[in-house]
Amino acid sequence: MEGIGCGNVQHWHPNIYLMGSPSSCHSNSDAIDSPKTDSSSSGTHAIVVLNGEQHQDIEVFKKAWNTAILRVAVDGGTNFIFDKLGKENQALPHLITGDFDSCRSDVADFFKSKGVSFHHTPNQDETDFFKCLQIVDAELKSKNMQVDRILVFGAFGHRLDHMFSNVNALIKVKAFTPSPIYLIGNHQQAFLLDSGEHHIYISDLEVIKWCGLVPVSEPVVSKTTGLKWNLDGETMEYGALISTSNEVIENHITINCDGRLLWMMGD
Repeated sequence: MEGIGCGNVQHWHPNIYLMGSPSSCHSNSDAIDSPKTDSSSSGTHAIVVLNGEQHQDIEVFKKAWNTAILRVAVDGGTNFIFDKLGKENQALPHLITGDFDSCRSDVADFFKSKGVSFHHTPNQDETDFFKCLQIVDAELKSKNMQVDRILVFGAFGHRLDHMFSNVNALIKVKAFTPSPIYLIGNHQQAFLLDSGEHHIYISDLEVIKWCGLVPVSEPVVSKTTGLKWNLDGETMEYGALISTSNEVIENHITINCDGRLLWMMGD
């Protein structure tokens, strides 16, 4: 693709089976490393668990949790790990972070007894998610670890303000981490596209029922391929054109943009 965004070319391999509905997982506990999944499933990943709506298929979530090279629970997300994965025979979090206003005391006591490292982050000027990503970045760098992606579960829920703050965190972390970050919730997934050329690979078109592409700040000029309603150099901005209720019709989607866009999709 030529023109519009300059320089940056990025390839995205969202694992659509991690969205967690029975229709997308096909009750397949091996979905994360099935040949039907995208090539990212064979790479290394870190996992972060927030306190939003969680995964319906616990076996698929467990696979993602157990195979992560860095496992982090954030405040109330720790309750989910404790309640759903069980007390015994589970892969423990490497880190638990947050201001701990929603992590239950019995859960905190259990993980402390197992020697899990707790990072108290009381600064109320930043969200628990952003502070967690700072700690994750520092941990990866201190141990000379590299990941192909960071999977963030529980990224969506009943609070619209939390959703906007999570998107804002994706923008802010660009200042210090190059790792692609995928926000994952029941039936949906999102990630932030910088200015440039992007290639998104979808393994199973039958799973994805909708998609959207919206600017997160300034007006953005975009060209796309692989969508039912493609953009051809139009400017997207709030109060005018944005791309919602779109559909994926090809396994390989291209997006060229001169500003930041949020890509969203769901089943």
